[in-house]
Amino acid sequence: MQMKILSAFILISYSTFATAQSSSFHFSAPAIPSSINNHVVGFKEASLFPANQPGTISSSPSTDETELKEEKTLGFTSLAIGNTYLDIQTNASVCNSLFRNKFNGKISAVWNFAPVLDPDLLSRGTGYNYFNGSSWLVFPDKRIEFSKTGWPNVTVNYAKKEFVLCHNLDFNIIQFDERAIAGTGTWSEIQSPFAQPNFYGIWWPRIMRGDSFSTSKRYLHAIALTLPTMFGGIKYKDIDGALLYYRSSDDGTTWDSVNVLIKGIDSTEYARIRPDWYSMDKIQNNVAIVVGGFGNDIVLLNSGNNGISWTKTIVQAFPIAKYNQQVTDVTGDGVADIVDTNDGSLAVLIDKNGTSHVWAGYNQIYDDDSTDNIFSFQPTSNGILYWNSNMGVAPMKIITGALDFNGNDSLDIAGYGFFNTGFATHPSAGSDVDGNIFLTYSALKENGVDKDNKNVRHTYVIGTSDFGNSWSYPYDIVNEVNAEGIYGKIARDNDLNLRLIYQKDYCAGISTTPGFPDPCNSGQQNQIYYVEVSAQEVLNNVGIENPKEVSKELIYPNPSTGIFHFNLPLLHSQDGNISVTDMNGRILFFNSKILSPLEQVDLSFLPSGIYVAHISSADYNSTSMISVLK
Repeated sequence: MQMKILSAFILISYSTFATAQSSSFHFSAPAIPSSINNHVVGFKEASLFPANQPGTISSSPSTDETELKEEKTLGFTSLAIGNTYLDIQTNASVCNSLFRNKFNGKISAVWNFAPVLDPDLLSRGTGYNYFNGSSWLVFPDKRIEFSKTGWPNVTVNYAKKEFVLCHNLDFNIIQFDERAIAGTGTWSEIQSPFAQPNFYGIWWPRIMRGDSFSTSKRYLHAIALTLPTMFGGIKYKDIDGALLYYRSSDDGTTWDSVNVLIKGIDSTEYARIRPDWYSMDKIQNNVAIVVGGFGNDIVLLNSGNNGISWTKTIVQAFPIAKYNQQVTDVTGDGVADIVDTNDGSLAVLIDKNGTSHVWAGYNQIYDDDSTDNIFSFQPTSNGILYWNSNMGVAPMKIITGALDFNGNDSLDIAGYGFFNTGFATHPSAGSDVDGNIFLTYSALKENGVDKDNKNVRHTYVIGTSDFGNSWSYPYDIVNEVNAEGIYGKIARDNDLNLRLIYQKDYCAGISTTPGFPDPCNSGQQNQIYYVEVSAQEVLNNVGIENPKEVSKELIYPNPSTGIFHFNLPLLHSQDGNISVTDMNGRILFFNSKILSPLEQVDLSFLPSGIYVAHISSADYNSTSMISVLK
């Protein structure tokens, strides 16, 4: 991977994307500082994290965290449920690493796990924890498998049988872990549960259970990628990295669809697919698969009969057919152009009406040399793209991204870590019991920096109660402003509360980005955090549409049932105090901290009544009446 600085920046968009116009939260991408706006990273395709890399973890000291710690912050519950020294969870789209059983509320969580500082990652495997309805298990101290594995995905069937699909790094094959009852008992390991397409096997899998209530048909749906040539594999049916489909109708005992290269994502559509440039979803008999990546069309495949037949939709077309390191001259003037694309981080969800919703990380690519096996992308691109099947041929629109917290129309960024993506990426989708749709994504945080003064990323949640016509203001679920929270995964099926996990540490970027390992991350232990937040809390989050204009409503909503937002853009990064007293001056709440432009205060412990809120800093004082109304 190499860094390129472009002196001329010509954007060719072909009206591929539109900006959301009708949402309650209107995202307008802030300007990027000139000091970094012309950064373009040369992306060598071999720079993705290999399936069986020896490891890049150093032995520098770190503080272990091995105890469950619950934190109630800003209206949501946050709990560390595990840790890892391997700090990568995906190359692009997040794995199906969190499963909530909608019938009993129990939850299984998995992640790429390295329990000790081990430069060769010999102890690497599946980290696992389980919520039994009342509490989580203790932190795991070893992987669930005997062998070294990676990229785990978890699901539980209607008989409460639990499955983990991953790839085995000791034997270079796919692996299926299962046990009779979720959360307890010994795992059985099935290596190569179905016939593999060639000697080099399949990798980076995904799995989901079907929704059939039939006792005679218990479906599992899976996808996985053949090993690309850049990792020593070979082409499969003339595509370098083919995404194959697998189906079992008897809970994985046998597989009746094996090595299926679905028409529409074969060599007639793609020259290459790279690790994790895909995602999947299911509901009842409907299955959806979405595929994309740098220079690739975003293709949606839908099946209404449990994977027997498929319908193809091109959600977003790239102007160069079957792109494979060609010069990006789309105007025909002999000069390479910078062209809109997606970064391969994708999510898809089928709603209760059967409508498919698709999200992707926005990016741009540039290639002026077809012989060097390198294309360039812009790591400062900012936006999450969205489309649903009711939009027809309408272009994808950018609905959210990294936010301009201080309202100066620019992202004030000192530096950033590399993820082979832009500033907003890793979408993950789920729904609540009412059918409302929610999206998590990670984005650079303007007012959060690590010890090296690089801006960290946080995981945000947005929601829609009108099937994608409008979206709520992004809800930050990382409870420390200068911590990094990435790889967010929301449960597919939620009740009145949303459940998700993310990876947290205190350094921007990751140590395992090939070509750009971040020294701050070397030897650092990462925590896996579980978050539970009210769906209505997310849907009602209004944020600040124009933080340059200090709202006359300094505190809102007012009255409130207990959650208040303090609109403080002019006090950003100042030392300040927020306190609440009763009408007699008795202090009921006090917090002294470095202030953010939007502070959220949970006063739900107070009974209904009138109170006084005090906000102060070195050169500012404000007193407001607030009302708790329950």
